[in-house]
Amino acid sequence: MTKAEYADFLALKEHAARLERQVEYLLEQMRLSRHRQFGASSEKSEYDLAQLNLFNEAEVMAIRLCSMSTSPAARRDILRNF
Repeated sequence: MTKAEYADFLALKEHAARLERQVEYLLEQMRLSRHRQFGASSEKSEYDLAQLNLFNEAEVMAIRLCSMSTSPAARRDILRNF
């Protein structure tokens, strides 16, 4: 291998290393962008969870009634009506 060929080889090797670093950088940027777009939001709900649970009142009542009933038929009837 001549000196010129060796110099070309080293230049190509450095160019390939630069391209690999650039690809890694761009992949990381894509991951961060995807996380920002689709990741978990840090926003907190302005509503109190206790108030939101009021909407589950019928379900809670059905569960309580079922737990008080011993008969499977009575449980089935309770759940069917909710």
